[in-house]
Amino acid sequence: MKPKGKRLVLFVAAASFLTSALSLWLFRHKLAFFFRFEPLGKNEQGYREYAHRDTGIIFVRLPGGVFQMGSPESDAPNREEDEGPVHDVEMSPFLIAKFEVSQAEWTKVMESNLSQFRGDDLPVERVSWHDCREFCGELGFQLPSEAQWEYACRGGTTTRFHVGDKLTTDQANFNGWFPIRGEPKGVIRGKTLPVDSFEPNPFGLYNVCGNVGEWCEDVPDPTFYATPEARGPDPVNRKESTFRVFRGGGFRDSAFAARSADRYARSADSRVYDLGFRPVVPLDD
Repeated sequence: MKPKGKRLVLFVAAASFLTSALSLWLFRHKLAFFFRFEPLGKNEQGYREYAHRDTGIIFVRLPGGVFQMGSPESDAPNREEDEGPVHDVEMSPFLIAKFEVSQAEWTKVMESNLSQFRGDDLPVERVSWHDCREFCGELGFQLPSEAQWEYACRGGTTTRFHVGDKLTTDQANFNGWFPIRGEPKGVIRGKTLPVDSFEPNPFGLYNVCGNVGEWCEDVPDPTFYATPEARGPDPVNRKESTFRVFRGGGFRDSAFAARSADRYARSADSRVYDLGFRPVVPLDD
């Protein structure tokens, strides 16, 4: 056989080997995923759901895409400068919990419960950022980045809330004495509600507005949105800090604090009775 022919045979053999190895890796990778997650089919909004086999936590698979993160200057009053500039962000697909982590789910993993308002179907609260990271680490989950959280919260919308520019206490659990300016006051519940309360957002996620605030991975940085890194893919700000961002507002906060773009931060050691979380799982496709 001529040298050129030998090289062609070797090339074909190597390509065949690599293709087989890649196929085997993909098969094992997908098999490992299905050992961890049980497919549940699509939700009413058309997005696939999976149940984590060890805990029963239900996740929704969100598609990748580009969305507009932040709020415009016209989103006044009370808009903070760190909510801008509005910028396009590139996101990869990921799983996010359909509900805030409940006390039953938390106790099953952590074998303790410091929540102020007790109930298996209530969101766990009085958990620090470090506590939530420990929970996620036990299960191979992560805390969402700010970008993941806002992308999930918006559900494809560009308004203040996923329900529009107004929010009532019939739609979310917040302090009804402090509605959006010009809107009537609502009820004050003064406590958390079950994690499946109210109608879900366009992705099928519950209580992304109100009930409890939700810890994110990011360090607070009012200038981050203006940097190239904030546009992705999959941006997250991991600078050194003892503070971490949380999103979504809680039952004692105003409607304005429950907006998709609103940003708050606390010490990562804080444990307060209106602050919980919902985890994410990154995906490769």
